[in-house]
Amino acid sequence: VWNLQFQCLEYSFSREFGAITSLALSRDEHSLVVGSEDKTVKVKKLRPQFSDFAMTGHPSVITALAINNSGSRVAVGYADKTIKIWNIAHRCEEFSLHGHADWVTGVVFGSDE
Repeated sequence: VWNLQFQCLEYSFSREFGAITSLALSRDEHSLVVGSEDKTVKVKKLRPQFSDFAMTGHPSVITALAINNSGSRVAVGYADKTIKIWNIAHRCEEFSLHGHADWVTGVVFGSDE
């Protein structure tokens, strides 16, 4: 993660996460959500008072991520043509969206979530 204002590297996760396929930064910049080729979504807390955790049980390679404005949910797109919405606080899947024609390569939350 680069700090563009000071043009310096602030965080590096390559050894920690393996092959990273997608990233999303929370609006408050306290959490970085990382999707990887190993079918895991990891939430990396960028403030020392919070702890990191992983959300497992994903059906396929993660191809896209978005975190909502409140930082409570993550939308995850998969190579198996599925989108799932995950609750960060409870670390569980809330619902799935099926029937896409191909890999999901982008997801986004609207401003009203």
